[in-house]
Amino acid sequence: MDGSTPADALEQLSLLAAKSGAEAEHLFASLGTRRTLETAARAGLDREKIIALPSAGWADPAGWRSMLRLRTLQPTHVHAWGITALVAACTGMRRPVGRVATFSEPVKWGHRRVLRVVEQTAGAGKWQWTALSGCGARELVAMGMEPARVTALPAAVSLAGAGAPAEGILALKRSLGIGPADGPVILLAGEGRRSRHDLGLWGVAILQQLYPRTRVMVREDSRGREDVGLERFRHVMPDEATLLMAPAERPWRELVHAADLLLATPDGAMGSASVLAAMAAGVPVLTTPEPCMTELIGHGETGLVARTAQP
Repeated sequence: MDGSTPADALEQLSLLAAKSGAEAEHLFASLGTRRTLETAARAGLDREKIIALPSAGWADPAGWRSMLRLRTLQPTHVHAWGITALVAACTGMRRPVGRVATFSEPVKWGHRRVLRVVEQTAGAGKWQWTALSGCGARELVAMGMEPARVTALPAAVSLAGAGAPAEGILALKRSLGIGPADGPVILLAGEGRRSRHDLGLWGVAILQQLYPRTRVMVREDSRGREDVGLERFRHVMPDEATLLMAPAERPWRELVHAADLLLATPDGAMGSASVLAAMAAGVPVLTTPEPCMTELIGHGETGLVARTAQP
C-alpha cells in the first residue's frame, strides 16, 4: 500500500485479515508514507505483519529494491493499492500469482504508459483492476485496460457504526471546539487536492452573512498533505473562529454527528467515505454535480446537487 490508501479502507483490510483464518498469512508493506503505517496499526493490523519500506513515488528505484526483500516470501496473491504500490509489486515476481490493483483515486493520464508497461510485463499473471467509483473504472478502460478485468466496487458503508458516538453529541461538539450557541455547522467532505475545500469555504462565507455563528469543519488530511487552497483562504477569513480543524484520527462516522450539513465541492473524482458516513447518519448532503458525487447522490432523493451556474 502507498499514500493513496484511504484510512477508512485499512479498517476493512484488518477485518479481512482476521476473517481469513489462521491458515492465511498476511503481510502489509507500507511504501514511503509513515502516516499510512501508523493508521494501519491503529486500524488493528498486526504490527508484526507491517513493514515500512522507503519510496518517494512510483519512479523511485528505492521502492523497487525494497520489494526485492520480500520476494523470498513467494506470495500466492498480491494486492497493490495505488500506482506506487503497483510498480513496486511488479518487482521480483518470478511466477504467476493472483494480482489485484486497487485505485481509490483516479489514475492520472500521465501514468497511462506505466499501466501499459505493467500489462505487457505481467506475462501469465494478468492484473485485475479495481476502482472505487464508476468514473474511476471508466477512466481505466479509456486508458486501454481490458474491460473484462476492470471492476468498479459499489460504494457502501456499514450501518453498524453509524449511530451517535458513545461520548454523546454534545461532548463530541465540545471536544471539537463547537459551542452550544454555534451553528449551523458545515462539514466539508473528503480530503486532498480534488476536494477543493477552498470552494466550500466560499460557500460558507456567503452563508455566514445570514447566520453569523456559522462554523465550518475540515478534517485534517490523513496522509499529511497540505491543502494549499485551504491555507490561502483561511488567512483572509474575517473571523478565525469560523474554521475548525478536526484531527485526522477522528473517523468520518463520528465527525458527521457534529455537523448539520455535509458540503462536497470536488472538481474531480473524490473518495466517498465522508459522503457515505453522512448518509448513514442521516446528515443532509449538498454536492456539486461531479460524476463521482452524482453516482451517490440523487437530487431531491438522497441529497441535493447544485446545478451548473446555479447560485
